[in-house]
Amino acid sequence: MQHDPYAPHITVWCALSCTTLIGPYFFWEGGQTVTVTAARYQAMLEGFFLPELERRGIPLHRVWFQQDGASAHTTQSVISCLQRVFGTRLISAKSPVMWPPRSPDMTYADFFLWGRLKSVVYQTVPRSLPQLKQRVRRAIKGVTADVLSSLADSLCARARACLRARGGPVEPLQPHH
Repeated sequence: MQHDPYAPHITVWCALSCTTLIGPYFFWEGGQTVTVTAARYQAMLEGFFLPELERRGIPLHRVWFQQDGASAHTTQSVISCLQRVFGTRLISAKSPVMWPPRSPDMTYADFFLWGRLKSVVYQTVPRSLPQLKQRVRRAIKGVTADVLSSLADSLCARARACLRARGGPVEPLQPHH
């Protein structure tokens, strides 16, 4: 698939677990995609993600929150916000449970979600931002509970593969679905 540098683009965030997918959340202001800053990321967490957990009746004391090490995600204000909510159940750079940089082999979003969404969304190049956003929404709705459960089941196999690789690259492991 050829990348068109002039194709519309968006910045999207999702959270997923073995039972649910929350999102998409588009970093979007004034009809345009915006850069994810610490302030925008924290506003999304407080104004979208945390209320969505509450709306779905997901007990916060049972949630472990894992994020990558993007600089907007690891500022003191964002880490403090997340620690207030999740306490020691925060997996991130600069948190009680450190997550090694460049370790995508153990995150659902990196080893599964983004690749799957891109393959569905870009079967043909979207010609407008509304069309692109709609395709993202549709692709996310297509991720079923069975697929999420299968991802959780594959996590142990991924952990074993990461240990065997001793920090090296891990061959792609496909979830069973």
